[in-house]
Amino acid sequence: MKKIFTILLSGLLFVGCNDASAIKNILPAIQQQDTVETKPDTVTSTLLFVGDLMQHSTQFQSALRCGGGKTYDYSEVFKFVKPMVSEATLAIGNLEVTLGGEPYSGYPCFSAPDEYLYAIKETGFDVLTTANNHCCDRRLKGLERTLEILNKAEIPCCGTYADSIDRNKRYPLIVDAGGIKLCLLTYTYDTNGIPVTKPNIVNLIDKEMMAADIKKAKTMGADVIIASMHWGIENVTKESQEQRDLAQWLIDQGVDHVIGGHPHMIQPSTRITDAQGKEHYVVYSLGNYVSNMQKPNNKIGLTVTLTLQKITDNGKSTTSLVDVKEEKTYCSFPAISGVGNYRIIPASTPDSLLTPAERTARVGSLQDGVLEQTVAPVKKRNASRNKNTKVAAARRKAASTKRRA
Repeated sequence: MKKIFTILLSGLLFVGCNDASAIKNILPAIQQQDTVETKPDTVTSTLLFVGDLMQHSTQFQSALRCGGGKTYDYSEVFKFVKPMVSEATLAIGNLEVTLGGEPYSGYPCFSAPDEYLYAIKETGFDVLTTANNHCCDRRLKGLERTLEILNKAEIPCCGTYADSIDRNKRYPLIVDAGGIKLCLLTYTYDTNGIPVTKPNIVNLIDKEMMAADIKKAKTMGADVIIASMHWGIENVTKESQEQRDLAQWLIDQGVDHVIGGHPHMIQPSTRITDAQGKEHYVVYSLGNYVSNMQKPNNKIGLTVTLTLQKITDNGKSTTSLVDVKEEKTYCSFPAISGVGNYRIIPASTPDSLLTPAERTARVGSLQDGVLEQTVAPVKKRNASRNKNTKVAAARRKAASTKRRA
């Protein structure tokens, strides 16, 4: 470029500085050389979300038997889902147990073996949420030990914190999803009535706190903000008006997409278009991923994969949702599988890999029509129509006895 500029300058001197026409003809050539054409940079990432990762006593007892009574072997549990989980740019699940150490226990106060977490990591999960109604099952010791084991396993998590210093350091959680900067927020309606022991902190559903967190997330340069919500009523396949209102409120505040859980059954998903024409995905409940819950709808879950695309042009970036894939999974119990352990079976798993009993059970479960219970797209509402936070909190407290499990 310097050489070109020198040649053109020499030409100007040659024709004479008073020759206006020469200057008029040569200057555009210099300007053209200074203009560098740049192509927009495009990055595409996939975010995979699954429902509740539970551990009832029969689950870890089965894992111990599969480990010969010496260790807890979960390899069979995640055998069929490992390919899809590991292929995602980022895979996220809800750890609905504590890692509180021995003695291990199932319902109502969960404490799972550490091997369960290591199996989850080996499957390909990158991030876990911990804000749910069971996070205080082993009180302060269980909450803090869970964080300690997650840290040792190098799995980022969000939702529970040792103290305010820990929360300020790690929340909102920002993670890189293959070039897309994801901010993950998570909150729970309650902790089954078990008080949070100070100085521990659990992210509870509180609009004042959530609004502050969303505002902070925006200052951190997130390309996309996703809220993972532990809400709703157990064993119900239809979302409540309270869930719909809160989803809309989150979007009004700046959240891009909302992923729900807790009801232990799949609830509908929908897409909300805001006033600017941007599309937001909401799923009210992913159901269970793996558990020993007995109702037919407790045995199926929904795996959601969001495909995001970030386009950067001239220093300005926009991130949009370009695709959503939903796939049901069926949780096979040892009595059905005949292999001695629980197995998570996606709808796409070939029949040839399953036992005859599993094939029959999966067909019956995955054709139960839960996903057909959809709702009409939620229209844009004024945030002022949402219920007062204190009123909503009172309703949650009154209903908490119905939702503990």
